[in-house]
Amino acid sequence: MVGLVAARLGPFAAVADQLTTSLETRLGKWETALRMAGDHPLVGLGLNDFADYFHAYRPQWLATEDGLERTTDTPHNVPLDMLTSGGVLLLTAYVVLVVVTAWALARGLRRLDGQQRLLLGGMGGAWGAYQLQSYVSIDVPPLAVLHYTLAGLIIAFGLAPVWRGCRCAPRRSRRSWSWPGSRRGRSRSRGAPTRRLRPPARPRPTVASTSPRAISTRPCRWRPGSRAIRAGAGRSSASAARQRRRSRRSTRPCRASRVG
Repeated sequence: MVGLVAARLGPFAAVADQLTTSLETRLGKWETALRMAGDHPLVGLGLNDFADYFHAYRPQWLATEDGLERTTDTPHNVPLDMLTSGGVLLLTAYVVLVVVTAWALARGLRRLDGQQRLLLGGMGGAWGAYQLQSYVSIDVPPLAVLHYTLAGLIIAFGLAPVWRGCRCAPRRSRRSWSWPGSRRGRSRSRGAPTRRLRPPARPRPTVASTSPRAISTRPCRWRPGSRAIRAGAGRSSASAARQRRRSRRSTRPCRASRVG
């Protein structure tokens, strides 16, 4: 009480008078906003339509003082602006955001310590300052962006200890590989089970049957010094010799002879 009297009598008297005058002008705007919300409680009048209905809903004493010379496009109160613009639906969403942010701030201050707690306390102080000025000021875009940014950061920092306690199952990799001959395989993804891959099998040469029916009759030229004969690999020496003779006869050039 003594402080209020000293403020009225000291150098802050002019500032106190200006604040009182500004508060009196806002009382009429708040009363007008409540009248609008009473007629349109669910969805409000629409976004940025406060100025269109201000003269129709303002109280009589405000109309007597200002007449038609003064108007406004906002009630200078963020919760009332939400109520007149979007009704109870928009105001409920805003209140839920404020409550969740305050709960995350209190929870984080209890669990965090050190620099994280100091950082969260600084963001909480800035967010609380916005909440105080939002009851007597308009929600300009810079302030709105600052508010929602601080709210998101506070929720993230405040609920961080709860999220850190959750352990998710490791994701299994679709592909895994290991070096041939190594004891432990190396996986491409962390935490994925390693599956050892077998080295590719060497192609085995196909051995043809030694039966006379399975011997190919295609002509093939045998070159001396070669270790294998096409269509005759893996056979006995006798069958290989027969195949060489056949191939020589089939590859000799034929000479035409006259008949008669």
